[in-house]
Amino acid sequence: MKTCDQCGNPVPAEAYLCPFCGGHELEVPSGALVVSRLDLGHTGLTMAEARERLSDAINVASYKGEDVLIVVHGYGSSGTGGHIRSMVRAEATRALNAGHLSGWIAGEDLGGRSHHTRNLARRLPALASLAVWQRENPGITLLVVR
Repeated sequence: MKTCDQCGNPVPAEAYLCPFCGGHELEVPSGALVVSRLDLGHTGLTMAEARERLSDAINVASYKGEDVLIVVHGYGSSGTGGHIRSMVRAEATRALNAGHLSGWIAGEDLGGRSHHTRNLARRLPALASLAVWQRENPGITLLVVR
C-alpha cells in the first residue's frame, strides 16, 4: 500500500488514481504494469452500448498511459451468444490497425500458447505476472495498450 499525497488515504500499490479524492495521479512503481478491467459481459448492455464503452475504455487507457486493459465479455456458454466477444475482438483488431493498441490476446491463448502471444510476452515480459496469464479463459480478451 502507498499513501495518496493529496488526501492521505491508503491506496493499493498498483493504483495510479486515488479512489478517495477523485483522480489525482499517483506515482506508478517502476516496472509495474498499469492494468484496468472492463466488464461488458455481465452488464446487460446492447451491442452498441458495449462497443461505445469499449471504445471509451481504450481511449481512456491510452490517455492515462495504462499498459493493459482486461475486457470481460463472456463466451456464449449457453450455445448462443458470444456476440459481444466477437465485437470486442473485431474492435481490438480495428484499434490495433489504427495504432491505438500494440496488440491483443484472446483469453483462450493466454499463457503463451500461440506465436502471437509469445511475441507480445517477449516484448512486455511483465504480462506473465498478471493473475489471468496462466488461465485460459475464452470469456476475456487482453488488450495491450502500450
